[in-house]
Amino acid sequence: GIYWSSPQRMEFVHGGDVKLPMFYPQACKLGGNWYITSWQGVYLWRAISFPAKWEAVGQITDATPMHPTLSETSDQHAILLTGDAAHGTLRAFISPLDKVHETPWAEHPQSPVVSGFDRIAPAGPLFKDNDGTLWRPAQDIRVVYGRCVRAWRVDSITSTDYKEEHNISKAVFIGGATGVGSDAMAMHLVSSTNRADGSIVGIVDGLSLQDVWPLFVD
Repeated sequence: GIYWSSPQRMEFVHGGDVKLPMFYPQACKLGGNWYITSWQGVYLWRAISFPAKWEAVGQITDATPMHPTLSETSDQHAILLTGDAAHGTLRAFISPLDKVHETPWAEHPQSPVVSGFDRIAPAGPLFKDNDGTLWRPAQDIRVVYGRCVRAWRVDSITSTDYKEEHNISKAVFIGGATGVGSDAMAMHLVSSTNRADGSIVGIVDGLSLQDVWPLFVD
């Protein structure tokens, strides 16, 4: 299960063979409703009473996922971005906002939309900066899973077109493997939001020199 800020446990209403979210739960507001998905089979859940109670919707795709991440396109569609580690690509699946509950979703006509192990593993929800530019955080997994996170500028995100910056020198380094602080050894997730004063604040999952994650010992 998943816990939120109060001691109350979130409740998931079973639906057939749909499983509970397990790893990388990711919530997103689509068409006015809150949904959540996770790495465990890319099942979709809808909030009955946000944030405490959820009902099963269905399975978005049976593709082998890696950090499936929900967002909205600029033309009123829901989009799911998920890494494909076996092929080094980022796949995309879409649905009209008024048909999000109809699963499975169709694969985006340009999918896979991105390639390269320096960017294909999502690292959290997409976010906008103060200028309205959209960014997609992604892990660099060329050396090891979760080594560091960069934000890649998204230039187009519609139901028929997806484009983002391909030059790694223009990607924004967020953190990881810095040698100091909470991300001294690694970082693999970041969740950002805009504050009233125009600044951006983020919560990250990093690995310091004091933590013990055997996966990252190299």
